[in-house]
Amino acid sequence: MSVHRHDNMTLECAFVSLTDITSFKWIKHVKNVQTVLNETTHPDKFSVSLSGSSRNVLLFKSDFILEDAGTYQCIVSNENGENDDNVTVLIYEEIPNPQVTSKIYPLNLGGDVHLECMIDVYPEVTDVWWMKDDGLIDITDSRYSGSVPEKPSLNISMPTTDDIGYYRCCANNSIGFNCSNNTILGYTPFIINSTDYAEGFIGKSLHVNCEVKSVPKILDVTLQPKGTIFNSDVSNISTGNHRTKFTFMITDPTLQDSGNYTCNATNVHTSSISDTIKLEIYDQSDKHITFGERIIIDCAVESHPAITKSTEITWSLNGSCVNTKNIIKYKQPTPTSLTINNATFGDQGEYTCAVEKDMINGTSGGFLITVNGGKATGGTLDNPNITFTSVEKSDEGNYTCYVTNAVGKRAGNSVYIQVNESMCPCLCSFKQKLEFWKNKNFTKEEMLEYMAPFLKKTLEEMKLEQNKLSKNIRKRTSAKDDRTSSQQIGLVGIVFIAATFGVIIVFDIIAIKRYLLNIREAFNRV
Repeated sequence: MSVHRHDNMTLECAFVSLTDITSFKWIKHVKNVQTVLNETTHPDKFSVSLSGSSRNVLLFKSDFILEDAGTYQCIVSNENGENDDNVTVLIYEEIPNPQVTSKIYPLNLGGDVHLECMIDVYPEVTDVWWMKDDGLIDITDSRYSGSVPEKPSLNISMPTTDDIGYYRCCANNSIGFNCSNNTILGYTPFIINSTDYAEGFIGKSLHVNCEVKSVPKILDVTLQPKGTIFNSDVSNISTGNHRTKFTFMITDPTLQDSGNYTCNATNVHTSSISDTIKLEIYDQSDKHITFGERIIIDCAVESHPAITKSTEITWSLNGSCVNTKNIIKYKQPTPTSLTINNATFGDQGEYTCAVEKDMINGTSGGFLITVNGGKATGGTLDNPNITFTSVEKSDEGNYTCYVTNAVGKRAGNSVYIQVNESMCPCLCSFKQKLEFWKNKNFTKEEMLEYMAPFLKKTLEEMKLEQNKLSKNIRKRTSAKDDRTSSQQIGLVGIVFIAATFGVIIVFDIIAIKRYLLNIREAFNRV
């Protein structure tokens, strides 16, 4: 018969006797070892009972383990003699059944995480590994420890949000392999990125972003101000590595929508709240201006620390940079305003301003300008030339002048107009280097002299320290040691080696002598 590990086992020895029983006993046989079992030998595990009517001898064993497997012999005696019977009890061989002790674990950022795994099976486990989101964990990573048959639990040091996910403990033995149910690490939603500041204008829609990482799936994400809640659609999201970006659109905002907001994320276990998101709504309507008119646009950016005259603001028109270095066309009388002189059709569109410096970070909402008036003049008998007051990319192409009189119509030469779009000004420190080298004209010798300190610094950084090479390190590990303790240990070693070789030589001499005596006796007999 076979018994599962940790189950209870009851063996029954039934017999018929016409006379009174004088004795009975159970004997356990394992290999060549016999153990007599009775209720006094192992009172904590076994019990033996005799029923006069049923004539049964019972043996009970709780919490059956591998050491309890063997052949059990029942011996019953009366005044006429004794008789016996035996049964062999084996333990079931099963595939592993790893068990995780907890379904959820918090993510202790910067600390340590211990994922408990328990495995109790026969035959013994030969291999243990962990899975994360159906991918194998690289146990060679120094952040991981455990995951061995002796210690199947997994330890993660210095966890990050990248460790959020579903984990399973898997094990293998000679019968097969199996994995545990999922356990969740980082069950609290983590809001890893959200808009910290946003601004817009009355009636102009604006967006607020909130990026969340969560296991299990996010059930609800809200943008919550003073009392109104904006809900995000979470029904058809693709979580990827449990990371999802939610975008909230605030349509037709009013001045009352200005204030502090928070992004709230909820899953089946708990909720999380982001840092404060500041939202500012300004009263600035779209404008219609006449061709050639002058207009001033204010950049509605509020920042802490406050914007100063040294703060660099970038302006964009329909997503493309505005070249504010053109002081004839544009002026900035204050750090937060832009003046457009002699407006043309190329100036119409949506303007936005942005500032990025140190702790200042923000982008304004859109401000729409529409330019009314003619686009080109001329092309008449009095003024056959044509003049464009403003050209756009769509005006690029070949232009031909046609002249008609009483005889007929004739075309003149064609002219091609190419429209070059302005490039976005370089706001990085690299621009200063470009301007510096643009105004320089060095000979080779002057260039080497100028570059000398930079080359020296580079050589210092690339210099190879020979005293840190492995061959020098090995020399130091085998260097001479004049300490008294080292000399004493060396002397003991020399004596031990000399004694060993001395004993070997003595035995060899004795053997050679005996061999020579045997040869001499053999010659004497001849």
